[in-house]
Parts: sequence; C-alpha cells; structure tokens
Amino acid sequence: MNIVLGILYLASHLLVLVVLARFVLEMVSSWSRNWRPQGVMLIFASVVYGITDPVFKPLRRLIPPLRMGGIALDLSAIILILGLTFLRGILAAMFFG
Repeated sequence: MNIVLGILYLASHLLVLVVLARFVLEMVSSWSRNWRPQGVMLIFASVVYGITDPVFKPLRRLIPPLRMGGIALDLSAIILILGLTFLRGILAAMFFG
C-alpha cells in the first residue's frame, strides 16, 4: 500500500510541475504574440500540452474564464494546482503519517 501511495504522491507532484510549465508557456505566448516555440522548445511544449490537455479540457468546460473588461482570466490552472496540492497533502498524511 505504501508503494502505491508513494507513486500517487510522486505523480501528483510531477503533474503540478507540468501544469506550472504550461502556465509559463501560456503566459509567454499571451505576452509575446509573435512567439512560437521552435526546435527543442517545440518538443517540450508538445509534451507539456499533451500531458495537460486531458486534464484541462474538462475543467475549462466546467469553469468558464473570468471576464474582466477586455481580458479573460482562465482560472482552471489555479484550481487544478490547488486541487492537486490538496490531494498531495492527503497522500502525504496517509503515506508519512
């Protein structure tokens, strides 16, 4: 049982890191509209988007973007990180305590 909890804890931690990488990629592409990933960065972005798209698509259907004037703030990444952090806390309590 401890091995399963450890693997789940590690997977949730890695998913948080990948979601943060996607957040950075989305911020760079929104601030610099002409930026397109090339070379190794394109491969990295493809992997990050491939891992996070199955998680983000259902969340974005449930949680609409928050409209603030002319911009829309996507809260799905923040809510996903908070949910994964909560899950990691539960797994850590079960694994270590």
